[in-house]
Amino acid sequence: MKAHLFAIGMMLVLASCQSSPKKQEAQAAATDTTLITAEETQVIENPSDAYFDQALIALQTKAPEAAVKDMESGIAALQQEGRNLKGENLTNFNNHLKDLEKLVERAKEKKLTEDELNQAVTAAELTVGHQAIEDILVLPEVTTDPLKVTLNDLEKHVGKLDKTSKDEGLKLISTARTSLESREKATKEEAKKMDERLRQDLKNIQAYIKKHA
Repeated sequence: MKAHLFAIGMMLVLASCQSSPKKQEAQAAATDTTLITAEETQVIENPSDAYFDQALIALQTKAPEAAVKDMESGIAALQQEGRNLKGENLTNFNNHLKDLEKLVERAKEKKLTEDELNQAVTAAELTVGHQAIEDILVLPEVTTDPLKVTLNDLEKHVGKLDKTSKDEGLKLISTARTSLESREKATKEEAKKMDERLRQDLKNIQAYIKKHA
């Protein structure tokens, strides 16, 4: 009887040992799936920025094929980002997209320079920013959060222009930020006056964009 029980016990131990690796594999697979899912849910606010930044790196490292791939992805993403443009902004934007498509061909021929790509991307992105400001200005009151996002985005792209243009643009953006902060701190009576000043600052930025986009 004892021998019989001992044999049964050994069988259970062996069965447990044999099943452990399978359980571990299943757990590992479940863990891997969770990690992949987490990575896939990450969202980039402006996907085109990431693609064009990668394209610039590819040009710097003499990898034209990678640059072409990233540029094509960047153009597709940029088209989505500009889907709400209208009027003159849309016309200018479409022209900038055509310029970028021509640069893809130059990249294929290994003739594209970083400066050419930077200028074309900046022009397109500034046009998107012009529309964003236009949409904000038609509101009864300039909305804070969308404007902060727009100014941050413009600042990034203005920073890629030549020094004189960059300094001018950054100064205008800084002035608009100061006006926005003043309006946020203003009393109810002063807020309207501050809002008018902010609107003028944004119009100045629009005029600047028209010169450089």
